[in-house]
Amino acid sequence: MNALGRALSAELLKTRRTLALLMTVLAPLIIAVIQFAMYIQGSEYHLNQVDRNQWLSLNQSSLVFWSLLMMPLFVTLETALLSGLEYDRKNWALLYTMPTPRWAFYAAKEVISLALIGISTVVMLGLVILTGLILQRINPGYGLSASTIPWAQMGESYALLYGASFLIVSIHLWVSSRWPSYVVAFGTGIAATVTTVLVFESEWARFFPWSMPGLLVLSNGGNTDLVMPVPIFLAIGAGGGLLVALLGGWNIARRDVL
Repeated sequence: MNALGRALSAELLKTRRTLALLMTVLAPLIIAVIQFAMYIQGSEYHLNQVDRNQWLSLNQSSLVFWSLLMMPLFVTLETALLSGLEYDRKNWALLYTMPTPRWAFYAAKEVISLALIGISTVVMLGLVILTGLILQRINPGYGLSASTIPWAQMGESYALLYGASFLIVSIHLWVSSRWPSYVVAFGTGIAATVTTVLVFESEWARFFPWSMPGLLVLSNGGNTDLVMPVPIFLAIGAGGGLLVALLGGWNIARRDVL
């Protein structure tokens, strides 16, 4: 564990000098701005939905946009940035000559990647609440008062989404660490995101890692047409993420030159 601790400390210092932390705020902010604009644009529709829980409706809509469109691209960017720190400066050879075990460097990047995604998830939840409060201030008819915020349900949704994203994070970290080209890393992320949109309403969606967080959102919201039980989603997302992280770490650590 001392080896992992040293690798984590070094990784934190390097990450602070990149856009990685800033993007944990900017990426969710884009979704929040889009949601705000949609509510203002379609105010007549939303003001007439008095029979629905407006907070859960706003939350569900934000989750779908985040899980299907922004989060996969955000994960791609963050993992590419972390791996690019070593390729751009040709640091892999230097790291592998140090007394710290090779696996520790990859494990540190995995931990940092998950931490960044976790921070962005919390920020997304906070921005959804802030968006709702601003909308309520503009027009109380939205039914988004602070006293009616379903904290437990909203928090649970984001916690489940984060658990299901583990597999995506592990896949993208391995891809960006295995190939030095940003084209490969970003190409994989873009292709996966486009494929998610294309297959989301098909039977194949439940077997595609990038669509699983979005399906989990729908499953937790009561839509069960194309989804599996929540525990299965979490088992595949978290368990698969751990397995890919271990295999990726083994693959990267055994290579002679990176």
